[in-house]
Amino acid sequence: MGPAAKAEVVRKSAAREGIRVRASVIPRHSRLSGRGGRTPTSGEERSVRQLAVPLFAAAAIVLGFTALGGTGLAQSAPSAAPSASPSPGPTKKPSKFALKIDTYTSATNQQFVGPGTTQPEAATFAQGGVQAPSVPYDLFSGAPQATGQGTTQDFLLTPTFVVNPNIDAAVTIGYGSASGTGNVVNYWGDVIMPTINPNLGVKAFTLSPAFPTHNGGDPVSATRLGFLSASVTDHSGLGGLSVGWFNLHQTVPFLFAQAPGTNTPYQAAPQLPDSIGDGPPAVDVLKEGPQVLPLQGVDLWTKDGIATLEFASADLPAPVASTARAQTLSAVFDNGGGISYSGAISALTTYGPETARVLFGNNGLLVNGVPQSTVYGQHMVVAGFDTTQPLGASDGELRYGYSCYDASAGAAVTNAACSSGNYYYGKLHHGFTHFDVSLEGERYEPTYAPALLDYGTIENVEQYPAALPSTWLLGNYSFVGDAIGGANRAGARLSTTFIIAGVEMRFAFADYRQITPLDQSSAFSIGFVEPYFLPQNVAHGTLGNEQRYQGWFSYHAKFGDLTLDMSQVNTSRSAPAASPGDNVSMTYPSAVFSFSRPFGPKLTGTAGVGRFGLNGQFDTSGADNASLAQDLVFAGLQLRTNATSGYGFQWRLYSTEGNPTLPGGPSPAYHGPQFQFYQRFKT
Repeated sequence: MGPAAKAEVVRKSAAREGIRVRASVIPRHSRLSGRGGRTPTSGEERSVRQLAVPLFAAAAIVLGFTALGGTGLAQSAPSAAPSASPSPGPTKKPSKFALKIDTYTSATNQQFVGPGTTQPEAATFAQGGVQAPSVPYDLFSGAPQATGQGTTQDFLLTPTFVVNPNIDAAVTIGYGSASGTGNVVNYWGDVIMPTINPNLGVKAFTLSPAFPTHNGGDPVSATRLGFLSASVTDHSGLGGLSVGWFNLHQTVPFLFAQAPGTNTPYQAAPQLPDSIGDGPPAVDVLKEGPQVLPLQGVDLWTKDGIATLEFASADLPAPVASTARAQTLSAVFDNGGGISYSGAISALTTYGPETARVLFGNNGLLVNGVPQSTVYGQHMVVAGFDTTQPLGASDGELRYGYSCYDASAGAAVTNAACSSGNYYYGKLHHGFTHFDVSLEGERYEPTYAPALLDYGTIENVEQYPAALPSTWLLGNYSFVGDAIGGANRAGARLSTTFIIAGVEMRFAFADYRQITPLDQSSAFSIGFVEPYFLPQNVAHGTLGNEQRYQGWFSYHAKFGDLTLDMSQVNTSRSAPAASPGDNVSMTYPSAVFSFSRPFGPKLTGTAGVGRFGLNGQFDTSGADNASLAQDLVFAGLQLRTNATSGYGFQWRLYSTEGNPTLPGGPSPAYHGPQFQFYQRFKT
């Protein structure tokens, strides 16, 4: 099996790491909040925190340093399964009980000053308006840079019982807490435990977009202790049943994908949004898992030979008043040798109003040029297949997806309507003696899987690319993922990897064009989605274009590892003669240079610099109206005390400057430091 095929199998059969999900993937939910029991009063909550936090911290420290000495719980816990081959001498009876522990503490402190910390659009945005402030955001991750501190903690216990030689039963109980400045707590550091996570729709605390300029602003506090999930699994790995919060056992992302998380986890270095590199250096115990939000419901999977079948029925992240539920059935056949087949059929139903950046819904209108309307009772079915095949010295992949969408209310939208869309993808990869080349082609129609789902709270994340005017904070997530160009795009990407004089180099170039222009003839079509360009007030508009240039360089020297990650995205659209103000000509250059060096077997340091910019014309026919640049310097340490525990420390210094977003508005300039701490222990 070639590297590409192996990577694909891993992608489609991602192993679960317990019930704890790395949220960092999207919107909200209501029926989830009752899982933690009665909501405590503020006095009771403070009392619980005063008792729980010291115990949590003490337990984490004791477990971590006990493990360092080699006598910790992680080493002493008996194996849950007997040895596959008999020992020559007397053997100890296999244990019928095992305990898994997963605990972390994440803390962030950031202090920013300057006129850019307060923008005129902020008040309207915080109330649910579509127009969002352009700054202050970390342009690398999209997370808000509100002044303040935030701390989150999780302590998960998973006892596992061997019911009989074939069946294991497990339950996960969790303690979680979050406190500090809300928009720091929710968007920086590790993902919040599901039972207090506002992105899922849980109402443990109220959160809305906010940009405090002093410590103590936008305060939140929540603590929960209770049940998270239960599971029954075959001891040999041939199947399992889970209830509660869970991650899918396998996935075919372009047919159904869990919502991406909105938090920015601890990282040794910032990462570009469309990087083609290996990611920031990280010790194993501190590596972040899948950046997705968990599902809540029932999951059943079974394996027979080369085939794995999975069915799930679960609530999605959603607001309290607009719950959403999905069912998905997937099958993966791994024949080995790079040959695989997979397919899935997924269904979605929403039960309330969804306000999104589309015009085909009810009360469609433009707010500062940005479309907005409300759709009720969405229904959608998505189905398709994927296959990977060796082709002599090469290998290839083909994907096809089909969707059918309708909604119960909206402009020209009825239950009888079905807006269909298609997705096509093909890839050919060939490895030469000293380099390899991949060519990918994709067509993602504007009506393919068009349902845009809301998170459990109004999201405060600037999505990439950070376009001006500041209108691209969507606060929505898609039912599907794994696309290169995105909705309403067709094009190709060429990439290559090679090594010269010990330097690993990767390059990629992609060119994508709009399939259908967003104009008077398409904007009100059922299920029509355009994620970037604004509507043109003409009968037949012009097509936009997007080009991506990416490069990644890595050199492993004796004195340390040097890495340079680079990207530039160019977007353009010619203005029609009848609407000269619709011209778009934008560039988004970015780069991160980092140096990493080990200081012994357990301590690693990383330092570097980064820059992210945007410049050009966005929906204007005059001079450039978009200019913003963000520079940062960073340094940090990662301490791996042993195989099950680690600590991370990082300092960053941000400096942002540019032209005002709105004519006559305040300068977007601001600067200041950020400090992050991360601790994790797991068995």
